[in-house]
This record gives sequence, C-alpha cells and structure tokens, in this order.
Amino acid sequence: MGKVLIIDKILNVARYGGEQRFIDGKDWATRFARYTALALGRDTVRIDVAAFNIGY
Repeated sequence: MGKVLIIDKILNVARYGGEQRFIDGKDWATRFARYTALALGRDTVRIDVAAFNIGY
C-alpha cells in the first residue's frame, strides 16, 4: 500500500472518528496514535484534521 493511500486512510479515520471519540475513548485514541506512528514509521505524528494534513 502506498504512503499517500495510508495517509489518506489515517486522515479519514481521524475525521470520521470525530473529536468526541478522541476525548471519550482514551484507549481508542492511544491505539490510533500508536498504529498511525507505526504505519508511517515515525516516532511523532501531528494530525490536523481541519487542514487534512499530517506532519512528522
């Protein structure tokens, strides 16, 4: 799977998961962050859902 497709999928999961899921679902948010970092091969990842952008 290409990097651009992975990024698109990550951004869509964050967008459609919604802010409230990150607030209420601490375990879900932790797993999302962990798997996102693993998928991108990065230690730190910043996701800007409004701008539909990922930073390293």
